[in-house]
Amino acid sequence: MPKTDYPVVFVRTSLPGASAEEIETQITKPVEEAVNSISGLDELRSMSDQGSSRVIISFMLEKNIDVAVQEVRDKVAGIVSRFPRDTLPPGDQQD
Repeated sequence: MPKTDYPVVFVRTSLPGASAEEIETQITKPVEEAVNSISGLDELRSMSDQGSSRVIISFMLEKNIDVAVQEVRDKVAGIVSRFPRDTLPPGDQQD
């Protein structure tokens, strides 16, 4: 079987000093809701820890990774203003 790399985008956001519950409700859930409507989405996973949110967005194999990254950036950019004041800007990277 040939090696296949699935298009995956990670979004990491930090809010120093926030509890895992605050991260979940104020950052992780809004990010999930924003990216959930992107076409070609295969799986959405997230982790909320003290001070840190990580959302892992997996796309169908046919999805162009460059397009996926840009769509995620656009969706997240649209909700950043709703994050708590001391939130560090979200970072994203492709895998």
